[in-house]
Amino acid sequence: MDEIINTGPYPTHEVICHFRFISAIAGRTIEPETPRIPWRDWDPPLDPGGAYAVLNPGSNEPSRRWPMAGYSGLARRLLDRGLRVVIVGGGHFGSFVPCPKEITPPTARFVYKEMECYHCFWRCHLRANKHQIFPRVGGIGEERVWDACEALLGAGPGAP
Repeated sequence: MDEIINTGPYPTHEVICHFRFISAIAGRTIEPETPRIPWRDWDPPLDPGGAYAVLNPGSNEPSRRWPMAGYSGLARRLLDRGLRVVIVGGGHFGSFVPCPKEITPPTARFVYKEMECYHCFWRCHLRANKHQIFPRVGGIGEERVWDACEALLGAGPGAP
């Protein structure tokens, strides 16, 4: 290795960074693409079922996560609508989620509370102690997330 490739300032989404890196190596611009989940092309190794919703708690540290009660309530509502619920792992805001608009899958929604102090590297002066949920995470109400879900679910299968 004899060259450092600048993929953008922090926070630049990881997908964008990877395409910039590949472009530099290839010597030509390779445009980012919307991520595709290849396992949708074949039957999953699970019992067949209906549609599903994916919830992403986002962090291994409890104070950086949306409250578990919010996920529980949301999961119950989704189950009541006949969807299966899948919970997956998370990533750094801006670097992994939300996706840049040009590559956001049409069936994905990112709900967050933007604050002036974003990118504080989790050194929050607004918390009373280290166990308190970060305000930018805890300040997102279940109704706001449910509204995003309802908008997506109301659009019907395959609709953006």
